[in-house]
Amino acid sequence: MSADGTTPKTRLPVTDWATDWDHFDPAWNKDPFPIWDELRKRNCPVPSTQRYMGAHAPLSYDAVKEIAYDTTHFSSRRVVVRDSRPEPPQPAPPITSDPPAHKPLKQILLPPFTPDEMKKLEPKARAICNELIDQFIKEGRCDAAQQYARHIPVRVIALMLGVPQTDGDKFVDWIHRILELGVHDDSISMAARDEMQAYIVAQFQARRAYPTDDLITRIMNSQFMGKPIPPELAVGMIILMLIAGIDTTWS
Repeated sequence: MSADGTTPKTRLPVTDWATDWDHFDPAWNKDPFPIWDELRKRNCPVPSTQRYMGAHAPLSYDAVKEIAYDTTHFSSRRVVVRDSRPEPPQPAPPITSDPPAHKPLKQILLPPFTPDEMKKLEPKARAICNELIDQFIKEGRCDAAQQYARHIPVRVIALMLGVPQTDGDKFVDWIHRILELGVHDDSISMAARDEMQAYIVAQFQARRAYPTDDLITRIMNSQFMGKPIPPELAVGMIILMLIAGIDTTWS
């Protein structure tokens, strides 16, 4: 049951997109752009809603810019708009971090993604791509999204993290449950996140016993504002990499 007293199949219809928007509404899901254009024409660059315990949706460049730079009145601690909100908000730094923490957390992730570091990955990334192509080349055709593109970020990120590429199936399952199945059922999403967190913690423990040279080790041993990074921030950072790096890329 949702916070507004409805289920995913029987959500209350939107009465006015300016004051009652719903990003789960079929019209919004199918094609939100006409809705956004109409709101801008109505001079409503920041429509609101009482759904999701109250939320706003900036739709113009100026509104987004003003909010993004106004860290006094607006926070990045929450990045998901759903019917319930976990307390405290689950960290996924740096995107859930406010100043002054945001910049040093972002700087932890920058060195592994420089052009020179990416060039080191290129031979192995090409080998992954060729291996995927070999699986369907004899057929003369393929579903480029399902058989090719979706597997590349999973396997490359596994390579960067220093975990078995076969664990990619776990990543895909967790992301599917968090971003799709769990959208209307927080228990599904939280169970997947708990599994992901336990997996990462186990990776930390393994590296403390047997240090390696990979991204998990770098993040685990990084410094944050002059001190060792807190474990919950290190775990959240890797969770962000898995969810954003895999789902965003293949989508």
